Amino acid sequence: MREEAVAEKTYGGWEIIDPLGSGGQSDVFLLRSPERVQQRKNCLKVIDKTLMASPVRTDQRDEQLGDLATAFGDYARPEVDSELGALKVFKSRGGSPLDPASQEFQRLRNEIDVLRKNYPGLPKLLASSESEFWFVTEYFREGNLEGQLSRYTGNAALALSAFRSLVTTVKRLHDLRMVHRDIKPQNIFVRSVEDLVLGDFGIVFLPSAAQRVTKTNELVGPWDFMAPWLDIDERVEDVPLCSDVYMLGKVLWCMVSGKMRLTQQFHRQAKFNLVQMFPGSPHMERINLILDQCVVAEERMCLPSATELLALVEKTIGDVSGDNRFLPNGQLRLLCVMCGKDAYRAVTVHQGYVKFDLFGAGGHSTNQVMLRLFVCDVCGHHALFSPGYPEEGAARGWKIPQRPQVPGGTGIR
Repeated sequence: MREEAVAEKTYGGWEIIDPLGSGGQSDVFLLRSPERVQQRKNCLKVIDKTLMASPVRTDQRDEQLGDLATAFGDYARPEVDSELGALKVFKSRGGSPLDPASQEFQRLRNEIDVLRKNYPGLPKLLASSESEFWFVTEYFREGNLEGQLSRYTGNAALALSAFRSLVTTVKRLHDLRMVHRDIKPQNIFVRSVEDLVLGDFGIVFLPSAAQRVTKTNELVGPWDFMAPWLDIDERVEDVPLCSDVYMLGKVLWCMVSGKMRLTQQFHRQAKFNLVQMFPGSPHMERINLILDQCVVAEERMCLPSATELLALVEKTIGDVSGDNRFLPNGQLRLLCVMCGKDAYRAVTVHQGYVKFDLFGAGGHSTNQVMLRLFVCDVCGHHALFSPGYPEEGAARGWKIPQRPQVPGGTGIR
């Protein structure tokens, strides 16, 4: 009943297409923009006028049918992203209209106030009405991070690159002494694979705010992501910036592991240890070293803010991109360019070499060239390298991880 009632209302000219989700304090809907709504109305006028028109001369029929086809096509075509928005409608816990003195109304105001500042890395605010308890932001077709974890699973380099965009956004908030307090995959949206957007500012901590959205003795924030130093029986009057750092650490673990729940600070335990989850990756220990300074039991052990975390992430990205060709034991590592989840390994058939004929004028074979064949164990992608590579680095002790030979050979000559 509530969704039907919401759908009947108008929201600054925006039109509801479909529901996107519902929570305890708000409902979310997919909208089409006022411009697109008006375009569709104009198409209907053309369609009605054409269908209701009196018979016309034969020489005008083709033009009339062309206008009709164009109107039908423009009306029915799918909307592009710039014509879409996401509507968030707030409600009281009982479903009745919001009381301006309620926590729910204050959370609505918090979100609108933050989004109006148009900070980079936040959803773009497209329309809002505090008096009617709603606002519209840009729509993210890729959805939130919870539904996109598989894109980063086991890929430390890609996860770090995307994570950097998120930490950069939180750093900007921390520079203003703002603490988000609700960082979790469900509140992070995917603009592109390396560009994450932070949303849901309902319980953001603003030191200068005259009114707090939490009460004494009320715990706030996502339970599985909340820092342990906030799990107390009284309200924290000055929420530390490192509380967001703790949550960011858990988000990074979720991205790399592909799982949604890291119990407490157990990222070094066998069940949750990324090194043991992905034994073929040389970078999981580097992720663990980041987690060691974020997902911790005590506030004093945590990086103080996203500023320090960003510096650590950027250094780790530099280390990963600078040495991703080497395994810890000194073996050469050639990361697969297709899946990025494992290294190429030299095929042992014919010592890993493949012969190619070079043809000259007249189609006659004039020479043969030898190339080195490597195969990714995860996706099977093949790559060819020069025959001397990487032996020219043998003086440095480089070695090629060998791929076991398949009985019967591969058919490569």
